[in-house]
Amino acid sequence: MDPKDAKPALAERLFRLADPLSHIAVSDAIWASFWTLPRSVNDVFTAFSPANIVLLRDTNPRNFFLLIRLTATRLVSLARQTESGTFNKLEVLNCARLLTRLLPYLYEKGELASAEKTLFWSLNNTVDPHTQASGSSNGSTTATVGFDSLCSTDLSSAETTNGMVDVLVSHDKMIDNISMKPTVDESQSGSLPLGALLVLQAVNLLFTTGFTVPAVDKQSRPNSVEFSIWEPGIGLAGKLKHPDIALDSNRLEILRLLLVLCSQCLYRQVSNVVPLGSRYLTVLVTAVPRLRMLTLISSLLNLVCRSTKDPNEYNTGLDLEIAAQKEVRILMVTSAMQLFTQMIVYPLPKMDQDFLHKQGILIDTPTNLVRYYCGRLHKEQELEFLEDGLVRPLFRLMDANSGVAANASGLSYLIKGKFLAAASNLEDWMTEVVMLVWEFYQCNKKFRIRLATQYGVKLLVALLYQIFVYKSSEKHRNYVRTCSYLVLFLSYDTIITTQLVTPFDKQYYATLPQHFRLSGSPTTYRDFLVTQTCAVLQTDCPLILVPTMIEWIYNMVPQMPAASSSVPTINRRPSSRDLATTQPPTLQMSYSTCSAVTQLIAKFSSVEFLRQQDVNLDLLALLMRSLCHVIARNPSDCAIWFYVLLKNKSIFENVIVSIRKVSATNDVQDERVPASGSNSPSPTLNAETSEDDPLYRGPTDDSLIRPKLPVGMSFRAKAKLPLNAPLELTWTGLKSTTVLLDVIRHLEANVTTTSADAASIINQIHGAKMPEFIATLKLPNEYNPAKTKFEPLRFTWSNLSLGWYTSVLWCLIYNQLEVCKSKSVLEDSISAFKKVGADWGFGTWSTFNSKSSTMEVHSLSPIGIWDGTDVKLFTIKGGTRDIALTGPKTSVDMATDSFIKRFGSIALNRRKSSAASLQTLSSQTQQAHRSGTESPGRPLLSRGLGSTDNTQSTPPLVNYSPVPPPVADDFEGFNLNSFSKQPNAPPVPLKVTPRNSLSIIRTRSNVAPDD
Repeated sequence: MDPKDAKPALAERLFRLADPLSHIAVSDAIWASFWTLPRSVNDVFTAFSPANIVLLRDTNPRNFFLLIRLTATRLVSLARQTESGTFNKLEVLNCARLLTRLLPYLYEKGELASAEKTLFWSLNNTVDPHTQASGSSNGSTTATVGFDSLCSTDLSSAETTNGMVDVLVSHDKMIDNISMKPTVDESQSGSLPLGALLVLQAVNLLFTTGFTVPAVDKQSRPNSVEFSIWEPGIGLAGKLKHPDIALDSNRLEILRLLLVLCSQCLYRQVSNVVPLGSRYLTVLVTAVPRLRMLTLISSLLNLVCRSTKDPNEYNTGLDLEIAAQKEVRILMVTSAMQLFTQMIVYPLPKMDQDFLHKQGILIDTPTNLVRYYCGRLHKEQELEFLEDGLVRPLFRLMDANSGVAANASGLSYLIKGKFLAAASNLEDWMTEVVMLVWEFYQCNKKFRIRLATQYGVKLLVALLYQIFVYKSSEKHRNYVRTCSYLVLFLSYDTIITTQLVTPFDKQYYATLPQHFRLSGSPTTYRDFLVTQTCAVLQTDCPLILVPTMIEWIYNMVPQMPAASSSVPTINRRPSSRDLATTQPPTLQMSYSTCSAVTQLIAKFSSVEFLRQQDVNLDLLALLMRSLCHVIARNPSDCAIWFYVLLKNKSIFENVIVSIRKVSATNDVQDERVPASGSNSPSPTLNAETSEDDPLYRGPTDDSLIRPKLPVGMSFRAKAKLPLNAPLELTWTGLKSTTVLLDVIRHLEANVTTTSADAASIINQIHGAKMPEFIATLKLPNEYNPAKTKFEPLRFTWSNLSLGWYTSVLWCLIYNQLEVCKSKSVLEDSISAFKKVGADWGFGTWSTFNSKSSTMEVHSLSPIGIWDGTDVKLFTIKGGTRDIALTGPKTSVDMATDSFIKRFGSIALNRRKSSAASLQTLSSQTQQAHRSGTESPGRPLLSRGLGSTDNTQSTPPLVNYSPVPPPVADDFEGFNLNSFSKQPNAPPVPLKVTPRNSLSIIRTRSNVAPDD
């Protein structure tokens, strides 16, 4: 058949399947046409338009399920024939394309969840002799699955295991002596479920000779399963090779299938994503045999690290000459990166553990093998490889905007492509890279120690710079939020916090971008971080970042250096200028930093700010508590703080005054509540507040989402207070503020400030015997160094925070196609600059001229995989928005614009797309939801059955707006029924979920290993 006739033929056959009266036999030739006629992804995605798929599913569910089942079993059968002469690559790809297109429409309808489990996860399948494989590859299962159970109209039947299928499981050639190996139970004759077979055979297809891996030598058997690593790096030494687009195209389609298999999370509420998980992903991370798992991990990780390195120093494999081939490579790398991130992040649901044993998938205790094996990487070259591919890219944006780059010749530096390439190569992969750094930091002890000792506080500076640059960018809101949580997480690590009070490296400070430096040289890393954080909070900081920033200020401010035994060499007390510019001998907090914190307290203690929302009272309390910890625990090294307290006495006195005013206002409002007839115990959040104001926290999930608050600030502690007690007596910062005011009164009684300079005042402070005075105070236990140690706040992993974390990653996956197109356009412009630079003599230019330069790419389609489905994990926004970056333009950005305007040969396509964001539903959307109004993301069903969707549409762009995890209601994209009972799923209690297998070393760790 002519390839041009494939789409009409597929549409005609789909029309026949959708006929409500159609009852097509399993042996009918129509089924085989679906995996023999298509010639490309676009053929399948165009013929199977969203409207036609939904109509087929809803009008003839029997044929819909039968098509999925026949396609899945055909794929499993073909995957087992890799070593035979009948391996058909086109049919394998078409089966993968069909499943990729159909499964999202199966997952989205909650009423079909039971039928989906029966189809993929039950054992009531019979042998079909017509598809029996003639042989099996090493390590693969040999089974065929029939179609009896779904030929009936009862699609909601219970999961039964009536039929038995013979399975031959060959022994793996690699004998695994460690107990962590997942082992398929070979003593039983029962079959593996179809879902498990799909996952395991998809992994085999990723390592099939001539299909996804090149032949090792001429004697290699064609289409045999060879577990050879894709790229040099971990587990494989050698030189980097030019990308093979034919192999990359096939890898892309199999990786895309694995992502779609695991995409049930898109159709669940945030609260259920982690407890329910994905059985496909569970099998992928637990049941793949050792050799295959190690090969898969090494291949994905090596590919990721190669692609994220600096293109000016490494061959990243992305600089291809043909646009379509470049897009294939970028899409393949993106899919590999996102699949690997999903695998290493994935926490095993406890309900799946019994399932794995019951179905005969595992006989050992299940564990996430990706985290386990990644945690065992320990060789120097392995750690250095991870450092080059994951850690150093986080510094690239700061290095690109550094003073060194700014001083270079602008046009020549731009034409060489160095600045543009270095700054943009990681642009669309930043979130995944930060997640991978975070996961390796948790699961690999060697990596954690290396990162904390060699980078440590410099990593905090780099992360803060990302926040500083992108805090106002709508596109990067998820990335900024992730960076802020990672800063909070790292600020709890003792290895890093001890470095906070070390002198700031002057050479490193000179490399920082000019707009990121302080007016004076910082004393310590803590001074720099705290001062910059206060500056962000004082200006245009998004409300979504405020709580986390205050929490890491609370962690950093009380950190004190070891007592210095050296004798100061200066013969005078410091002046005001000295306090602001010089380094105190004991490395105590500088005057400018103390002043920045004090001014932040002044802002946060204003009555207007405190009345905005109740949580602001807690934020102010954290600031006051952190300052009280400093003074109470190390008064001998707090002369500058005492000076600032005395100088700004009115600010600290105003704290109590403001609390009393807010308390009086609350009392008046409480008196008016009975008169108005309102029984609401708490303020109601409107649509605007709920989107940009994640600070409101309900009592139910407070301890699960935010860090464990200090003594007296938890909801349980507040619940023990008298019911009608005024705020001025129950405010959580009252004790610390009282201690500070007592200190100020003692300073006023012993220090004369009239017509005295800073040096004279500090002389008097030293003579006021402050340590002795503080020892006489009745300090609360939480501030008393003799009774308690300072305990910093720690980011808490829970079902909700992990649900948010996972939803951010699924946003990236959902938006994969549009992001890759944006990146491809940017790579094209970089290549053009390099080519022009080479012609002008500024540098060299080269691209990979693939051997298959004339090969037609069949793995690309402008239609998104999940486009048109009813996603519940986040909200699909209707408008259009330019994909271009929305952040402030740098000097090179402006130079680029000027260059493009001057030399019009380079055109950057401005691609439009729908926008999707993780943001709370507006009141209008909520009202439409209640009234049953159809979602704009759902295609109308008014089109003809046989019509094809030729619209060159792209999937709605997921707006990178962060989903703050204070409570479930604060998730952007949170549905009003998020905590309602899900169809076919029992209510899942929210509880803390263990995350890291190797907890951060502290005096007491509450982090448990992975289940």
